[in-house]
Amino acid sequence: HANSTFTDIYVFRADEGLIAMKHGDGDSHTKYITVNNLDALDCVRTPWLFFAENQGSAEKVLTLNKVLMRYTTGSSNVGNAPGTTTSAKTMFNFAFGAGSNFTINATDLYVGGTLIADDSQVKTSAYFVNPTKTYASSGKTPSVLSGSCFTANYTHASKVMLGYRELFLDAEPVQQGDAWYLPYAEIASYLAIAPQNPVTTQIGGVEMISLSNLLASGAVTAASYDTATSAIKLTPSINSTVNLFKDNYLLSSNYNPLYYKDKTAYLDASYENGAWVYTAKSVSSQGGIMRMMLDVYKMYGAGTYTLTFDYKASTSSITVGVGVDHNETAKTQGVSGASSTEWKTTTVTFTLNDDPATVAQMALWFKVSSGNTISLKNISLTKAS
Repeated sequence: HANSTFTDIYVFRADEGLIAMKHGDGDSHTKYITVNNLDALDCVRTPWLFFAENQGSAEKVLTLNKVLMRYTTGSSNVGNAPGTTTSAKTMFNFAFGAGSNFTINATDLYVGGTLIADDSQVKTSAYFVNPTKTYASSGKTPSVLSGSCFTANYTHASKVMLGYRELFLDAEPVQQGDAWYLPYAEIASYLAIAPQNPVTTQIGGVEMISLSNLLASGAVTAASYDTATSAIKLTPSINSTVNLFKDNYLLSSNYNPLYYKDKTAYLDASYENGAWVYTAKSVSSQGGIMRMMLDVYKMYGAGTYTLTFDYKASTSSITVGVGVDHNETAKTQGVSGASSTEWKTTTVTFTLNDDPATVAQMALWFKVSSGNTISLKNISLTKAS
């Protein structure tokens, strides 16, 4: 937004940087952004503090009040190691064509425990951008200036695997004799097939279901405790008529999985006639809408998937694809006959054979050519039984 304030922010992971001005359309709108109390000490690796692209020439002012962070890596490659000084790696990154007229005013900016008091202490990558940056101190030193590293051990009995997806449940599994019990409401929320006539019991004030009763309910085809990995392993049941995108009609969860693709001018969401409608404008041949599906694939694995959706577009053809491990063109299909005024429904089928145990990224793409818009609703993904 043009005038926004963000206060008391805690960040534990930021693979693409902590603060960004992205997906602008090179417009002439002024932007005044204030960030108060940003704690990123638990963020072990992040490429930079600030990133900008495609922001035009209007005035843009970023005000930072108390930012605590570690050294940056200076690269979006998550494998790169952080620097060992404040100026070793890029902290402010202005992409080619980022725009102009940037001002950054930082008070109490601590990097690696060091107060940044002068621009010589930081590294800036700026292509034809000459940002104005000022630094100050409030005179109040934060009580904590550096983060500690902790190792989490998930080899205990509460590890739960649904297919190849690890679930982190609020209520831990419970063992009674040889039987294991899972929190019923939580585990049922992940399953595409609802348990039928589930037999549950109260343990410690939580409604629980045994693995044997979960298996009997038909919601899973296998349920056992694996002593070698200290994990409860479940194989979910499948039905070719059930939408695997369980959150498809909830704004709070449906808006999050639909992200900008780089070179997309905007993404809007609106609720119309009982369905969420997503509209994006492309500013390159790669622009459009993305819908993450890695969790679904890790749960249900290789096989034939059917994607059904309603669409409109300002161009007659769109491209639909599945991207696997950063390869956007792993599976692509063209869809023709789009209309800018009339909703149409189409079905696209993909056969996916990637190993769900090792695949690291998977997403659906809906792309249109440069300058065109695309609208989607009623997105459904099913898998052959």
